[in-house]
Parts: sequence; structure tokens; C-alpha cells
Amino acid sequence: MTTSCITCDDLNVPSGTTKISVILKRLLNLPGTFVNTLIQLRRNYKRRKLFVALLEYNDHMLEDMGLTRYLVEEAIKLPLKDNAAKIAREWAAQE
Repeated sequence: MTTSCITCDDLNVPSGTTKISVILKRLLNLPGTFVNTLIQLRRNYKRRKLFVALLEYNDHMLEDMGLTRYLVEEAIKLPLKDNAAKIAREWAAQE
């Protein structure tokens, strides 16, 4: 017995769509807005992990990126529904 894998091409979904989003939408058969929220939370979680890594940089490097250590620390404390990097850039632009 052979098994086959379903790809994004098989499901006629747009390029760049992640497999997990296809699986969630097809298998769970949940309303789209709920699934999109789950997908956005997952993206923000992954981005947040990368954003936390900015704390490894020294203050001069952060300043070259237009950030401060305080902005990074405060952005990390935001709820996961918020994109920490985007909000930190907005805060930095206001300073």
C-alpha cells in the first residue's frame, strides 16, 4: 500500500501559503477568521523568538537599527497577538 502526500499545488492554494495553514483550514473546517488568528499567532510567536535574540546585541548595534534596548524589552512584553517588531519600529519613529 502506498500513501501520497497532499501538497499546496494539489489543493490549489496561493503560492507562499504554509502547509500548516492548509491543514488547519481543511482538516479542522473552522471559520476562516479563527484559523487566520491561529496562523497569525503562530507567525508572531516565531517572530517574537527572533526579536528576543536582539537582546544579545549591544546598545550601539541596536541604535544602528533604530532601536533601543528599552524598546526591545517593552515590545517583547506585548501580547502575542501583536507584532512586536512592527510596534517597536512605530515607537522608535515617534522618538
